[in-house]
Amino acid sequence: MAKNKKKNRINVALRSLGAAASVDLDAAKALANKCEFPQGALAQAGTIWSILASQPSPHAISINDVGQASFATLLDDNLRPLVYFDAGWPVVFNGKTAPRSPPTPRAGTPVVISHWDFDHISGFFRFPELRQAPWIAPVQRLGPGAKKIAAALAGRGLLMGWSGTSISLPWGELIKCSGLPNIVNHSGLALMVTLQSGKRALLVGDANYDTINLPNSSFDYLAVTHHGALFKGVVPPPAASNALGIISVGRGNVYGHPKAASIAAHTQAHWLIARTAGTRKQRRGSRTLGP
Repeated sequence: MAKNKKKNRINVALRSLGAAASVDLDAAKALANKCEFPQGALAQAGTIWSILASQPSPHAISINDVGQASFATLLDDNLRPLVYFDAGWPVVFNGKTAPRSPPTPRAGTPVVISHWDFDHISGFFRFPELRQAPWIAPVQRLGPGAKKIAAALAGRGLLMGWSGTSISLPWGELIKCSGLPNIVNHSGLALMVTLQSGKRALLVGDANYDTINLPNSSFDYLAVTHHGALFKGVVPPPAASNALGIISVGRGNVYGHPKAASIAAHTQAHWLIARTAGTRKQRRGSRTLGP
């Protein structure tokens, strides 16, 4: 009887999901063909929902120190990985920013990537454990390195491409960014996470804030967009003054990130900003959002 009740709850949740999230399969196939994205890897909303919804509500989020790259970990209350958001490692010309002690991913943990820029996905090559996990990814134009990763994952049945609407989860929302399809930074995926404490965190990859469709929302934690680069849109408001915002960035990167204007905009919006690269007052290292 208990198993039947659980099955019924899942079926009800999936029916609700079907009403909330949608994808035009013909349009998705056309986009995949145009972007040279593996068509066999196009996913249904229910598949993505079942992978992410099977994870418990996160206790905290680690913004991992990976130098000039992006790699966040949603953690349970024993600090074990539940989901990775982006899985990056510095590209060659920013290699000097890589940490001496890199993260240690757990094999099989689902990966969600914001977009296909190499500094958000090249952990695939750096960490063998990530090659054994499902990857949920936007359907976008792929560069040469991204094509190799996509093909390898698709060949193992581990790539799930999504170009539909946002997907509601028991502990948050997988957000489809609204930017132009030909601009990968702003047309990918973002993630809103509600922690066990009830506090909310927003992870946006490199997307402009004006492409995140969460009107009238405030957040307790923020992963600052695009390594502290310049951006468009209003900074999301913090739920309280001096809420913590983290910049994932490597000191001495060739882009000159973070930009002073970006830090000033977040500070003026009443975020307390820290960075993985550290400062004169704080050593470099991973930073925790939560609990």
